[in-house]
Amino acid sequence: MNLIEKNNHWLYTQSINNPDSIAIISKTEKISYKEYYRYAVQYCCSLTESGIKNKDRVGVLLNNSKEFLFIINALWFCGAVPVVLNTRLTENELTQQIENIKLSYLIAEETRFSKNFVEVISLSSLKSKSQINQKCIQDFDLKNDALIMFTSGSTGKSKAVVHTFENIYESVFSLNSFINLNDNDRWLASLPFYHIGGFMILCRSLISGSTLIIPSSIKHEEIKYFIEKFEPTHISFVSTTLKKLINERFKANKNIKYVFLGGGPVEASLCKQAIKEGWNIIKVYGSTETCSMIAALSSKDFILKPDSAGKPLRNVNIEIVDSTGSFLKHNQKGEIAVKSKTLFKEYLFSIGTKREIDGFFLTGDYGWIDEDGYLYVESRKDDIIITGGENVSAREVEDALNNLDEVEDAYVFSENDEIWGQSISAAVVIKYKIDIDGIKTKLGSLIANYKIPKNFYFVSEIPRTELGKVDKEKLNSIIKAIDGAIH
Repeated sequence: MNLIEKNNHWLYTQSINNPDSIAIISKTEKISYKEYYRYAVQYCCSLTESGIKNKDRVGVLLNNSKEFLFIINALWFCGAVPVVLNTRLTENELTQQIENIKLSYLIAEETRFSKNFVEVISLSSLKSKSQINQKCIQDFDLKNDALIMFTSGSTGKSKAVVHTFENIYESVFSLNSFINLNDNDRWLASLPFYHIGGFMILCRSLISGSTLIIPSSIKHEEIKYFIEKFEPTHISFVSTTLKKLINERFKANKNIKYVFLGGGPVEASLCKQAIKEGWNIIKVYGSTETCSMIAALSSKDFILKPDSAGKPLRNVNIEIVDSTGSFLKHNQKGEIAVKSKTLFKEYLFSIGTKREIDGFFLTGDYGWIDEDGYLYVESRKDDIIITGGENVSAREVEDALNNLDEVEDAYVFSENDEIWGQSISAAVVIKYKIDIDGIKTKLGSLIANYKIPKNFYFVSEIPRTELGKVDKEKLNSIIKAIDGAIH
């Protein structure tokens, strides 16, 4: 199908073209595009009354819900830029992000956030304002900023990635050339909207005029219930979720067209088993900076290239470069470089550096491209541990450990895990006596629970080179001599 005209507000266009089509399905209701538009305009007027103006950057701290969709589109109508925040972070982590980009407003659940340096606008206060005025809606421009989303970086500091409306539209356009999006599609919001993979589910359904199914939560049992009850055609999974479903012998519903599988390393054996049991798997590769997927491997191609991340999508150019910035030939390993209209605009306030060569963005990921044009991702960014689909900065966890009075030194790394894909592990040198529960309790006030190491190895020292870098080979020998990790 042809996607909607990209030069007008997308929700407004759908409300005109497909007013009675179902836009949103939840456990208790169905919302048409006409109603979706009306709700978003109402919220837009409420936000305007609250003081939000054109170009303002506004934090959004909400879980997956219909209200999240209304708020995002309302901010776009206002001309404001949503800054989508991870609801699993601690208040301390959120404080750092909000201060870094100097937000003036934060939309959140009423009791979720208490800091006085940012004005919190609660959902309940917005719902109480019912006046609708079309004059609240600002002009639409593809070049305008549409989204700011944080991602973990190799330095351990969160980077604020800025995307324009054009970046987002081009991402949907590229995917459309691969799978042919249809207004009869039913997308399951199976990933959190605060990750780019989840946020783009929202955008794909909106731009293609299809239906978005929103589970009551993204917990495992809820996902299973919504697959059985509402029979989505498109689902996005991380390996952890798919592995659980396969182990439980949960069957794909007959209407499923595609299951996008990404969020980190994907085992070929898992894909093989899932395909065998009726899940039409598409392995994907992408990042927050690339506006989600930029390469894909279909179930058909999986037979020939099971370890590949697939070929670039339409209008995406992927090359491999060496340490000098020279472009490499087929089967030569180096850093993955990307040129595409889906690429982000910038890191906000220079939090992080956008590394480029000849217009190609250097991803920090490493791999190669074979003679048939298929991409292979050998390793992710050195500092990133992908556990259960969550990106965790090893450096950030190390810093938190080293901030504890009882810890003299710490090194954080990943280990393979059958359930989580990768698990977070830590080698720790203790200065004062403390038990595992004590360490975990103290870490819980500094970092989110999912970032706390699952495995601890207490060592007498962490061997380092003359340059201060961890001697991984020596450390591995020390860890192997220990009688198992402490959990």
